[in-house]
Amino acid sequence: MPIEYINTDLDVESTKDLNPLAVELEKLGVSALNVMRIDNDRWVANFETAREFDAPESCIHAMLDAIDQLSTAGRDDWQQCAKREFNIGIRSGAEPHSLGLHLSNPLLRRVADEGATVGMTIYRDIEVDKTDRTQS
Repeated sequence: MPIEYINTDLDVESTKDLNPLAVELEKLGVSALNVMRIDNDRWVANFETAREFDAPESCIHAMLDAIDQLSTAGRDDWQQCAKREFNIGIRSGAEPHSLGLHLSNPLLRRVADEGATVGMTIYRDIEVDKTDRTQS
């Protein structure tokens, strides 16, 4: 299995109910994977674009474009989130030797202007893991 970019999720956390933000983002092409109240004063939500992208740059721009179109109430909900992270998902694999993913300065400025961060999650490829165990 090759190393590959999977997708980019938007992970948010707030003390406010995130369902109204999820409804508004859904209308703008950013779907909620889940919205949960995890304790009395904390909500978390994970979003992804309805469209698939080949690289994180264009996916994050699409999500930021949706955020730019939020209503005043939606904007307030977004601003009150303690966590706003664009999390890039990558599947590990045996080949190629490496995978380069790059984010441009203009995109990083947009992310920073929104008070957001960029994270990365690397998912182990199960087939590679099985092969490694049989060769040990």
